[in-house]
Amino acid sequence: MSVRMDAPWQLALLGRPQVTRPDGQKAECPPRLLLILAFVALEGRTARARLASIMWPDVLESVARNNLVHALRRIQALSGAGLLLVGRDIDLAPGVQLDVGPLLHPEPGQDPPTFGPALTLLDGLDFELSADLVAWIEVWRERLTQLAVEQVRRAVTREQEQGDLRRALDWAELWLHTDPVSEDAYRTLMRLHYLNGDRAAALRTYQRCVTAIEREFGSAPSAETHRLAEELGRLAPAPPGDALPSPLPLSVSRPPVLIGREEAWARMEAAWARGQIIFISGEPGVGKSRLLQDFVQAKGSHVWLDGRPGDLTVPYSTLARILRTYLRAAPDVELPGYVQQELSRLLPECAGPGGPPPPIVDEEARLRFYTAIGDAIVLTTQGASVIVQDDWQYCDKATSDFGAAFASRTYPLAEGQTGPPGIVAFRAGELPLPQKTMLQGVVQGGQAIHIELGPLDEADTRRLVHSLGVPELEPRIAAITQLAGGYPQFVQEAVRYLLEAGADDTGPLPLPPLIQEVLMRRLEQLSERALHVARAASVLQQDFTVDLIGEMLGLPLLDVAAAWEELEGRQIMQGERFSHDLLLQAVAAGIPASIRRLLHRSAARTLERHHGSAPRIAGHWASGESLTQASAWFIQAAAAARAAFRLDEAEGFEWQAQQTASAARTAGPATA
Repeated sequence: MSVRMDAPWQLALLGRPQVTRPDGQKAECPPRLLLILAFVALEGRTARARLASIMWPDVLESVARNNLVHALRRIQALSGAGLLLVGRDIDLAPGVQLDVGPLLHPEPGQDPPTFGPALTLLDGLDFELSADLVAWIEVWRERLTQLAVEQVRRAVTREQEQGDLRRALDWAELWLHTDPVSEDAYRTLMRLHYLNGDRAAALRTYQRCVTAIEREFGSAPSAETHRLAEELGRLAPAPPGDALPSPLPLSVSRPPVLIGREEAWARMEAAWARGQIIFISGEPGVGKSRLLQDFVQAKGSHVWLDGRPGDLTVPYSTLARILRTYLRAAPDVELPGYVQQELSRLLPECAGPGGPPPPIVDEEARLRFYTAIGDAIVLTTQGASVIVQDDWQYCDKATSDFGAAFASRTYPLAEGQTGPPGIVAFRAGELPLPQKTMLQGVVQGGQAIHIELGPLDEADTRRLVHSLGVPELEPRIAAITQLAGGYPQFVQEAVRYLLEAGADDTGPLPLPPLIQEVLMRRLEQLSERALHVARAASVLQQDFTVDLIGEMLGLPLLDVAAAWEELEGRQIMQGERFSHDLLLQAVAAGIPASIRRLLHRSAARTLERHHGSAPRIAGHWASGESLTQASAWFIQAAAAARAAFRLDEAEGFEWQAQQTASAARTAGPATA
């Protein structure tokens, strides 16, 4: 048999990796050598030190370098200089033919490769991979799939613009073959079948989509896909794009009158006159926030603070955000040096030329810290009539400990005493033990009162519905009242649903506790991109921004901004937070488990790049089932807690580090 001397060596990385000689024969190549070839082929020229450290991360550097030398000699013995160029750096030899080459370096106008579901990088490597290598392979698998999808998408567009619908249909089928659960691909294929005169095929494609989404995620296709199927079923032309719905009446978002809270208001006025802290609790949706808003607006200037779901695990996270809010509200206040130095423990931007203070190692240092923070609060809130803390159930234990000390020293306010009254709201039944203990102590000590809000009675609920100014819903008032169960937020959600569905909708409304269904129906009206953005925000939970979510999802900033505008238009978001916690919970509940894990991992990587708090990053890695990374970050969280003399939290983080490390060893590389 004659062998072409100019034939290339071939390196296949998709599916089970293998090397093919220039004579067409398969070369025997151990998995570790294949992995080295794959790394260099995909990453390009690589320093020896980097290659050695990632291939043998668990050995001494000298051992890793020696292992690499032996591996490179084996590759050279196999191929000479046919596969690798070996010098100070390692590079792929010129002319090596890669099966992923058409994905990495596509020719203009060239048809995409047809890998389909076989597009799985380095499948079947039969030796244990390190956590870093597992992550590296996953990143490249996602990247190659995205490249393949993008090339096929361009081919579909090209053929459609040229009027060749048959070719466009073929490429759209390949798109689905490559990404079998892409609703974007299903919608494209449905439109193409319709434009090609085959509505029946378009509707069959929709049924394929329903089956695939149910099988993979246990849910129905998005509202956008369902609307397209309905349009095609009515034989109506598909519109070029979905317009945002007409804005809902403002009264639906904020009823014009506070109804049914006269008794609670009177108790608040009495406590205000006595200089006490006012605690208000109630179930989600019962109207705590609205009562607070109206009361504090009647009192003049105020500072409004919110708890965030992610605060619980991060010591002093709530207090740090509170202090930043106070400082922004009082930019002209000059803080004493000792206050600034103690503030720098929580706010690095406050550090003076002397640097941060030493760690808190005893009760005397903790008292000094508490005193300085209390002085900072008093100095920066002198212009405010009232301080409001909403969603106190999310407050971390360290902040609660400080709050108890501050309250005992400050309240009740005597006549002429410096410091504004405080109002605190929280969800009934969700208060952690430290906050419960603090609440009992300040109420028994006379520093505070506790008002528990219950649902509205039927008469007040009907008054609330009438106050919204939507006469077209008069026939449904009884159903809305039954649905709401006395919860003002549920009244508003039911009215929103009926207005969006059409006032002539006479179907039965879901009943409590199925108000979640009402929220989910609102979310189904979102575009696919807006839903992705909302899901990312629900995973981040706290302190998310358009920039951060764009980075987390890998989306252009303008795309995220447009999705955010849609979310605000539909009253899902208000500024840079969910308009209500119930919506956050509904979005989170609707995320399929597999997607939720990916979002948590992406959140962890994004927060790492932005130097986020260790407990928060650890929590995201744990929720993403990347247990080795979670354990490492829990260790960092424990160290930070010990440095702040938060020994209970430190022990808790150390226990979590041990648990996640143990779980990682049990589960093996899949959760590393």
